[in-house]
Amino acid sequence: MYPTDAGTHGFLTVQVAVLLHVGLALGSTALLWWLGLPARLAVPAFTVALFLLLVPFWQVYADSHPTSGER
Repeated sequence: MYPTDAGTHGFLTVQVAVLLHVGLALGSTALLWWLGLPARLAVPAFTVALFLLLVPFWQVYADSHPTSGER
């Protein structure tokens, strides 16, 4: 296997943030389903939770995204 290009390194914090973001959205949807949310509303509830959680995660994404120094 060939080593990856150096331009792909530094995105670990972004990957962790995305996994946390999606995990929290899935967890909140599962909690709502456990509390009695009908199964047909699970996907819309997940979508709403994903977009609502984007508000606090936007700054996390902006802070953790590596920059190349080019503008």
